[in-house]
Amino acid sequence: MRILHVITDSNTHEGISVAALDHISALRERGIEQSVVCRPHDDFLRSLRTIGIPVETFDYNKWNKSLVRLVTRRRIRHKIKSYAPDVVHCWHERAATFIPKDKGVVSLGWDFGFGDYNLKGDAVCDYYMATRRSFVERLGEQTGRPDCVFYAHAFGTLPEDAPVSRKEFNIPEDKPIILMLTRMVPRKGVDILLRACVNVDA
Repeated sequence: MRILHVITDSNTHEGISVAALDHISALRERGIEQSVVCRPHDDFLRSLRTIGIPVETFDYNKWNKSLVRLVTRRRIRHKIKSYAPDVVHCWHERAATFIPKDKGVVSLGWDFGFGDYNLKGDAVCDYYMATRRSFVERLGEQTGRPDCVFYAHAFGTLPEDAPVSRKEFNIPEDKPIILMLTRMVPRKGVDILLRACVNVDA
């Protein structure tokens, strides 16, 4: 099998790119042939090249979106024709907008549901993989094809580890613990949690 990945948010600190790298690495370990088309972020390119994944880049100029989309679509159309993948993986809605409608190959849209893209018009895929259960129903309604929407976790199961000791962090045995697993970026609202914790006996 041969897979072409199209990734527009290719900064390794973005959730979708971290998920993409995780999947690409796992597929690589299973001997799946892959190639990536993405934006020229050095850290992301370095990660791909470290695991031996061929990669091509394209520029995304927000000041001239129409021209960029036209040029990028042509490049991706040529890549699909020359690489002849069995499947094109579109990572996020924006990536799908660069895929030609008459691509002649099956496409799978990963992590859709966050944006305001027209899933019947400018971000069309053959199948969709939602990483939240609430997105499955929404994507089914937006596309009009609920039978083409599936649910899967963004990341694999973590290996088991020994429990963390409360004593190590000076946490009393009778106190509830609030745990937030997220990236430290403003939009995740970590500051809101910290302010709220002042008023909670935990």
